[in-house]
Amino acid sequence: MKSIGGYQILSGVWVFFLLLFKQTIALSPDEIAAFGARTFTDTNTGLQGTITITEYDELNYVITANGIPDHEAGPYPNDQDSSVIIEQDFVYYILKTPVQASEVTELPMGTIGLALNGVPYFNPYTRIGTNAVENELFDSCDGHPTPEAGTYHYHDHPSCVFDLESGLPSEVVGVALDGYPIYGPNDENGNELMTADLDDCHGRWVNGSYQYHITQDFPYILGCYTGVVDDRNMMGGGGGPPPRQNPSGDPPGQDPSDNPSGNAMTLTCRGYVHLLLLVVSLSVLF
Repeated sequence: MKSIGGYQILSGVWVFFLLLFKQTIALSPDEIAAFGARTFTDTNTGLQGTITITEYDELNYVITANGIPDHEAGPYPNDQDSSVIIEQDFVYYILKTPVQASEVTELPMGTIGLALNGVPYFNPYTRIGTNAVENELFDSCDGHPTPEAGTYHYHDHPSCVFDLESGLPSEVVGVALDGYPIYGPNDENGNELMTADLDDCHGRWVNGSYQYHITQDFPYILGCYTGVVDDRNMMGGGGGPPPRQNPSGDPPGQDPSDNPSGNAMTLTCRGYVHLLLLVVSLSVLF
């Protein structure tokens, strides 16, 4: 028997309502400690990369980063790429307790998450809706800047940020803008995962916690957002709406305007109210 708020409930029921509400810790202390730019002066800007994750309020962390790579960047073999990296002023808000949305959210153009070094992960598409990894060229660290804003970013596994170690469990390699962590391609047993092993958003539940995985096949990092995304995180990025297609060319059938999960605080409070009612009801039964 476990006691919550003075109510005695069975251990099996405890597991049941934890899974029911799908609310988990966003990033553990060990995961947060993994974030940080290595000491390296970017030769393009003369700057050091930075990223911080700090408490914003009772519900949220705030992530700030300047987007400067902590490794050699360039030259860029693609004529469409700018050779200039520009310092950014990234500010993103993630829930300490992410909430699984009732419907998935399509990825925006531009930033969908941040790597450990504060460089953004972008969605898998080019501006014209094709596979960016197959149709664009990158520097030796698998990154390049956007032509106008000079935002250095990755569409795929950044080889200069972490190594793909065969047979070993992957560690955290970033965080998505819905607050769920992004892990490397291996599961907890060291087996390499592919997109077919993951859900539509490119993630999976592990011991009651959700995590995304980078893989070597499309969509590489994320396919959509599983969790509620703070509206402030959707205001940046690279331009217009995301291309409504997946690798097969079929529309995903999800209109962002139909997503009822815009207010994370409301959903979180609503979940706790329902949880309290469930505990009270179970206390009567048991």
